[in-house]
Amino acid sequence: MGEKGAGKTSHLLHWKQQTGGVYYYCQPGWKRCSLPPVTKIVYWDEANRIPLPLLLTSLLVSRCINATIVAGTHDNLTEFASLFGFEIKNMTLSTLCVENLLQWAKKLIEAERLSPSIPISLELSTDNAREIVAESQGSWRQAATYLHIWVARIVKDS
Repeated sequence: MGEKGAGKTSHLLHWKQQTGGVYYYCQPGWKRCSLPPVTKIVYWDEANRIPLPLLLTSLLVSRCINATIVAGTHDNLTEFASLFGFEIKNMTLSTLCVENLLQWAKKLIEAERLSPSIPISLELSTDNAREIVAESQGSWRQAATYLHIWVARIVKDS
């Protein structure tokens, strides 16, 4: 679960790449009115958009074949999955805030320092982080873009 831009799709695609399975993106609007696929392991992205009758039908079929469903969603769907006896594990992706952005940027910068050929001495200030969080409007994806812009400005100015 997470806000828009929190990384739900990135997580789903990464896990699918490691484990296989079928990825399904629930389209907005009338296109969402299709039955989500059911296989042994399935990744439902934007699962909160699945109309309730279709969601319940797919959950029932999934339970019958003992499927694993990994759902990327904005809403907690535990109530519906528990109706069919699924073992449920929730993971809530961190909200973008100044403190989380500072921690993430620090880890990204430290990871680059592991490369001896690139001399890096960057530190994201709280003021810069506050500005990036405000511009990103809660989206980690946008924050990553603004971090790139922040680094590009430093490189340009030096």
